Amino acid sequence: MRRAVGPRTCHPKRRCRSAVRQKEDATPASQKLETLMPSAPVVQRVRSALVLNHLGEVLVVRTTSAPNGTYRLPGGEPGADNADVYGLMRTVQYETGLPLAAHRVLVRDRTESDPPIEHYVHFCGRLPRGQKIALEGVDHFLWLTADAVAEHCGPAAGHIESALRGLANGTLVERCDGVIVGERRAV
Repeated sequence: MRRAVGPRTCHPKRRCRSAVRQKEDATPASQKLETLMPSAPVVQRVRSALVLNHLGEVLVVRTTSAPNGTYRLPGGEPGADNADVYGLMRTVQYETGLPLAAHRVLVRDRTESDPPIEHYVHFCGRLPRGQKIALEGVDHFLWLTADAVAEHCGPAAGHIESALRGLANGTLVERCDGVIVGERRAV
């Protein structure tokens, strides 16, 4: 009967070759890895919410700090508490008063900057007719048709148009530096 005695032992009298090699080379694996590959920059994650009304119009919000008074999707501010889905839901509820759940990801956009930014747009549902919006942390909101997005949203228009495309096609739209590089079926 064989029994384990110590690390990586096959037999009480003999050691595996890998255990002997581990003793000979005592350099931690993390040091070896950092020598071979320098650490990658930390990716900043931003999440936005696509919210539609009963007419299929998109909810967009504007803050006082918005450049040229442009609108954006709720959430979607770098540095805000929306790096994960739960943070996105908290941010959307704070900005709009809407207790929404984040559903599937419609858009993933990676911007190669310093630090790199990954922007995700989640579908957060359709609101029923007459749903009230209570603003806090944002100045104004609009319901926009797909045709009016480019006029009011500036740089955020690409994310919104891609999200609407992904929602209509049932796909995840992949973007890199604002350009669509792929589209695949959502799982």
